[in-house]
Amino acid sequence: YYIVIESDAFWTGTGKKLRTTFAHMVSRSNLTENSYVRKGDLIGYVGNTGESDGYHLHFAVYQTTDESDCWERSHNSINPQVLYPNVPFTGDLSSQS
Repeated sequence: YYIVIESDAFWTGTGKKLRTTFAHMVSRSNLTENSYVRKGDLIGYVGNTGESDGYHLHFAVYQTTDESDCWERSHNSINPQVLYPNVPFTGDLSSQS
């Protein structure tokens, strides 16, 4: 289970909106398409779905594309630390490209 949230704001210099993805949730989100969310709103619970190896949050940030079904492509991804520079990275780096 996952949810994709698209921002109302445009990413500086690109003219594209940002989409954040929250994946491997324990169940379907109670939000519906075209719902608005604000800081602090509950969007779902961390889970272990989709062939994962344990409970975790798969958080990803992407730029919008012209392809409506393209929500996760490497050439559209953005390092979340660009958006949140004061949040330290404490995990391991992936060996996959």
